[in-house]
Parts: sequence; C-alpha cells; structure tokens
Amino acid sequence: MALFSISTRCLYQSLSQRFRGCYLSTNTQEDASRLMTSEILQQLNVTANETILDMTFGDGLHSEAILKSNESVKIIALDRDPCAFQKATELALKYPGRVNPLLGRISDLPSLLGPLGIKRKSLDAIIFEPGCSSMQLHDANRGFTCEVDGPLDMRMDGPQATDFITAADVVMRADERDLSRVLRVYGDEERNKKIAKAIVACRYNFQPLDSTGKLTELVHVACAEKSSKAVRNVFYALRTFVNNEFNELNYAMLLAQEYLKIGGRVLALTFNQMEDTIIKRHITGNVMENSPNPVPLKYYSAAFNMKPEEINAMRSSPWKPIQKHVATLGAADKMKSHHFAVAKLRGAQKV
Repeated sequence: MALFSISTRCLYQSLSQRFRGCYLSTNTQEDASRLMTSEILQQLNVTANETILDMTFGDGLHSEAILKSNESVKIIALDRDPCAFQKATELALKYPGRVNPLLGRISDLPSLLGPLGIKRKSLDAIIFEPGCSSMQLHDANRGFTCEVDGPLDMRMDGPQATDFITAADVVMRADERDLSRVLRVYGDEERNKKIAKAIVACRYNFQPLDSTGKLTELVHVACAEKSSKAVRNVFYALRTFVNNEFNELNYAMLLAQEYLKIGGRVLALTFNQMEDTIIKRHITGNVMENSPNPVPLKYYSAAFNMKPEEINAMRSSPWKPIQKHVATLGAADKMKSHHFAVAKLRGAQKV
C-alpha cells in the first residue's frame, strides 16, 4: 500500500484539465499585493469600532493599512507561521489594544476565537490572501522557492512542526503513482508521470532529493523543454499538498459564513486560478457538500442528472458580490510581472 494517498475530498481533481497550461509560480507576490491594498480598503469600507479578522496575516501589510485607515478598528491576526505570529505580536505593541495575534491554521480558528470571546455571527469583515509571504520565500531554509538552494521543507507551520510531513518526505517516500497524482492535481503539471518516474529512479539509484537545488536540477533534466515552468508547477504542487492549502481555503469560506454578521464582508486576494475558483464558486453558490463543485453550473441541467430543486439549492448563495466584476490590476501593472497579471480580488457581503 502506498505510504501517501490523496484524500477523496481533494477539491480539484476533476478541475485540473480546465486549468491546463496555467502558469503557477512560486515567486513573491508582495509587490502585487501592495498595489491591491487601496482596492482592499475601498471594498472593505471600514467604519468605526469594527472587528476584522485577517486569516493570513503574513507580513501584516493589509492589517496595518486597515489599522491606519480607522483609529477604532480592531484586527484579529491569524497565521500558522511562527515568524508571521511574531510580526503580529510586534504590530500589537505598535497599536495597543487593537491587535490580537493568533498562531494556528485556518482550521484551528473555532478553538482560537473562543478564548477571545468571539462568537459566531459577530465579525464585521474577514480578509485572506492564500500563498507564500515574502518572508517565507526569502528564507532559503524554508524550502519554498526553486531560486535558491535549501532544505526541501515547505511546511508553513515552520521546522518545529515535527508532526507534519515535509516536501522531502513526499518525494522520498511516496510511490510513483501518488507522486504523479500530486503533480497533476495540485500543480496541473502535464508531464507529471515523467517527472514522478524520474524522481523515483533518482532516489533509488543516485542520491536523496532532500534539497530544493537537487529537485530543481532533476526536473530541468527530466523536462528539457519548458523546464522552468515544470519546476514552478512541481514546487507549487508540493507546497499546496504538504500544507493542505486548498482544503484550508475552502474551510476559510465556510468559517466566514459562520462568523460574519449579516452584512459582513469577506475579501480574498488570490494569485492563481485554482484558488480563485474555490472563492468564486462559494460566492456564486456552486457548492456541494460544503466544497466547491468541480463542474461549472452551466453544464448542469434538470434533465441531465439533477432534480430542479437540487439545482436551485446549488444556485442559492449566502453571498452578494461587492462589485459586479472581479478586481484586477491595471493594464500597465499587468505587464510588469506574472503575479501582477493574475492577481484577483473578490469581495462579497453576507446576506
């Protein structure tokens, strides 16, 4: 039996073909995120004495901008990374009584919010930005980027999270079939079988793939043509798999529905299409069993395989989009880098 298997609740197995060829980069998104801050503040429309939850605090860029925008607003700053938690603690000292730092995953939120006295349907707004922060990418020891050599770790919870697998565990212990599935489902890598075969052959015949440099070199050799794109896809797939990011993002939308007041706002800034689709389908109501439906609603009909009441139930949504269209950067900014081009901000109000 394989040492690693992908959960049957994996959100996007059947979506991988739809995103065929999508560029999935591990480069820093800090500059693009900074340019979207004014748009975030505009859609949040912060008023006095509001409490806002930042589910992915990171370097605190958005949280501090919100604190500066209104002198009475309070921030709950959540992040699973101890380094980000330290930054949130420093921000709490800078803004006394206005910041509550929390260390944990999005899925830990119910147990973390209880001691703060935060009840369901009590928050005014929630924001999150999935992906890596600049702090994580710039630290070679974290193993998130293919641009510098370092341990093949990729745990967002940090090296002290010994109970969780690392990217090195996956490439060194998963069988060829499961490796191929991880690369296909989580990274949309077309040459997933070829890369998985090369990884298995290398680890048994040559040396352990325990560093980002070794894995990068192997993928370049295995995929001579467009190998840089393959490397990015492999790193993205391993990171999202190791950290269970898609399921955490799905749960973030479910928690937003539970903890926001009626009229509360949720904002999500994403930098790749798979993450954006999770958010989009929650907002538009294309959800089945608390997970984004893998098939777009336009392909469903009552005569095909669902009853009319089932389709109507799927189409209902507790969200109303704040803007008619998704917010993106301007054409001039999109030309600067890929992250600028793919940045999408979706906002919705609970109804």
